[in-house]
Amino acid sequence: MLFQPDVFVGLQARDAALRYADINIKAMEDSVRSNVFRAYYSVLILEKRKVFLDDGVKRLEKLVNDQEVLFKNGFAERLDIDRTQVNLNNLKSSQSQVNNLIYIGYSSLKYAVGIKQQDTLVLADTLSMEIVKKDILDTTGFKYEDRNEVQLLNTLQELQKLDVKRYKMQFIPTVSAYWNFSGNALRQKANFFDFSQPWYKSNLIGANVSVPIFDGLQKEQKIKQAQLNLEKTKNNVENLQRAIDLQREAAYNQFRNSISNLDIQERNLSLAEKVYNTTKRKFEQGLGSSFEIIQTETEYENAQSNYFQALYDTAIAKISYYRSLGRLSN
Repeated sequence: MLFQPDVFVGLQARDAALRYADINIKAMEDSVRSNVFRAYYSVLILEKRKVFLDDGVKRLEKLVNDQEVLFKNGFAERLDIDRTQVNLNNLKSSQSQVNNLIYIGYSSLKYAVGIKQQDTLVLADTLSMEIVKKDILDTTGFKYEDRNEVQLLNTLQELQKLDVKRYKMQFIPTVSAYWNFSGNALRQKANFFDFSQPWYKSNLIGANVSVPIFDGLQKEQKIKQAQLNLEKTKNNVENLQRAIDLQREAAYNQFRNSISNLDIQERNLSLAEKVYNTTKRKFEQGLGSSFEIIQTETEYENAQSNYFQALYDTAIAKISYYRSLGRLSN
């Protein structure tokens, strides 16, 4: 083959096709990273919540013991001890649920990162506000090409342009050359190993030119179809860019609101802890009732639950925001 138009177009399309496959892999990797980050932050938050629950169980256990002593000395009622015991039982139930969620969370994280469930996984990091708020709302230098979906469509456009070119080049003739060599003994008996006998050789050299004349307008229709496909992809790129703008705006607002709510819940948690400590000191000095300390303990636990929910929402919002910027791999 000396010249065939679609062969040269195919060679040009080879690099674009390989690049398209690589970008497609990166797009799938983003989905995997998102799942890993979600599972990772979920485990970190549960681990931190477990610490708070363990401290709460210790506080209530000490309170029950103190109330038992007061009851024996006639300074407390059995009803107060029962109320505290109910709260302690509920807190232990939450503690057991969190331990189970941590186990499931580690299993989900192992699955997300592709390791065996029998393997041991230890997280070296501890969750903090600094980790969640690190590099927040940094939108500098954003380009649509940072998103793998846009890169995929841009590469697809390159392939479709080459497809249009391929159909257009089908009007160009195809040129090929051939050569045929043969040898004939031209006798009734021939010994292939007797090299003294003559052989009559022949060579045939030629060229073939295939000129397309008329194919019922199939080439023209194929060109139009390829051009329409290219136009569709251009429209898809524009539509995707508008969708990315919407996604970025929604993710930005969600992340910003989550951070604001997290700050509020963090302050509420600090205030609830102060109220509980003050009520506890009053109770220990005989100036407060057990009902007050149980009530403030319940409010403290609710503040903890709200804080950890806000922390999880902020972590998930951060993942969604970074994915909208195409920076999930950074």
